[in-house]
This record gives sequence, C-alpha cells and structure tokens, in this order.
Amino acid sequence: MRLLAAAVAISLLLSACGVLVSEGESKQLAGPAWTGQGKDGMSQAEAEAFRDFALYWWGPEFAGFNLQTILKSSGQVTLLYGTCTIPRGRDGGCAVPLQIMIQPLCALAPQVARQAYPEPDGTLREGALLMRRYIPERSEATATFWTGDAVVRVSVGAAPVQFDEALGALQGLNSPIGPAASLPAPDFQRCA
Repeated sequence: MRLLAAAVAISLLLSACGVLVSEGESKQLAGPAWTGQGKDGMSQAEAEAFRDFALYWWGPEFAGFNLQTILKSSGQVTLLYGTCTIPRGRDGGCAVPLQIMIQPLCALAPQVARQAYPEPDGTLREGALLMRRYIPERSEATATFWTGDAVVRVSVGAAPVQFDEALGALQGLNSPIGPAASLPAPDFQRCA
C-alpha cells in the first residue's frame, strides 16, 4: 500500500512539474528563462570564449522557446531551445522544439549529407552552402549549412516556426555575426 501511495505521489509531483502529461502527444514548452548557465553543459561565457570553430545561436530566446542548455562533446556543440513532455505510458523521449548542432567544417562532407537531403542545394546569406529536408510524418524540418569553419545543423521540430525565419535569425555566439550579416562560403580546401 505504501508503494502505491508513493507512486501516486511521485506521479502527481511530476505532473505538476510538467514532466508528464495525459495520454496523447508530447507537448513542447518554452522552458525556464536562460540565465547564462543551463542545468548541464557550457555557460554562455564559456561558449563566447570558445575558439575551435564558429558557434551560432538565436540568442537567449527564439520564437517563444528559451535556450535551455549548451552541450559540448568531442568536436560538437549543441544548443537546445525549449523542453518537451512525454505522454504518460509512452517510453522513450521527445524532441526539443528547436536545436542547433555545430561541428568543425570538415566533420561532414556535403557529398555525404546529400544522401539524406533530397532537396537541391542552395546558398544562405551570400555564400554558405545549404541543404534542407522536411519529414512531414515527424513534423520535422532540418537544414545543414557549411560556412566559414563550421557545419551547422538546425532542427525545427513541431515548433510553430517558419524555417526561413529560423535560418535568418541565426547570429554569432562567439563571433560578431548579426542576423543580417552574410555567412561566408565554406573553405573546403582546409579539409583536404
């Protein structure tokens, strides 16, 4: 009986905190306001001081979703915006509403990425090589672009964001690139 009462209390607590929701689809939430340091990962100051390759972000908030964390792993930095809830009774996780994953330019060759991106190549802001993909059954839009010294993947889940708006709003986190500035063409000769 104590075990059942404890399980009910934990379930109610998690529901009140927004971790679980009723049966159905996962929900995407704004998440707590960015304070310069997420629960895990790099602080904003550490990201601004990062010099291995250019980092891009939307600022502390974009389209109603707050930056939650800046994760750094070997050769990659990922920024996660917003949170999501997992419906009760469903195993696994759920995708955050907005994500930016950045790697050094040579980490992914366009020829390899082209296999996953059926859309034709394009350019973004005066020179960055751009590939896009939309998966309707998952309500997921992804773009990968190569610019300067970095390859950047932007994922827009079921967030109510226009994809071109998301790409256009990117700005430099560790460099002074504003949303209206051009993103330079990639220098693939450094990858040879």
